[in-house]
Amino acid sequence: MKREKIIFLLVSGLLVTVLVSCGMSTKDLAKEVQRTYVKQWQDKGLQVKVTEDLILVKKSKTEYTGIMTVSLDGDSERVTVNVVSDGKAWTSKIE
Repeated sequence: MKREKIIFLLVSGLLVTVLVSCGMSTKDLAKEVQRTYVKQWQDKGLQVKVTEDLILVKKSKTEYTGIMTVSLDGDSERVTVNVVSDGKAWTSKIE
């Protein structure tokens, strides 16, 4: 049992290392950015419905831009999002 636990921990550690070293895919980054904005708007008391998911396009090694369409309290908005990411952390700004 102890040996199995040690093997499990080693394999888990290797998997985490591989996932972290690979960084986030563009699709995963878009989901994370979208999820963060939706939560921020909901925390401000807005009713949010994403009608078109955020799709990011890579502009350079660390820069992305994308558009998503959301309904905020019933008003449809097309939102342009600029993202900078090093593969581990990211920051974004809505235009």
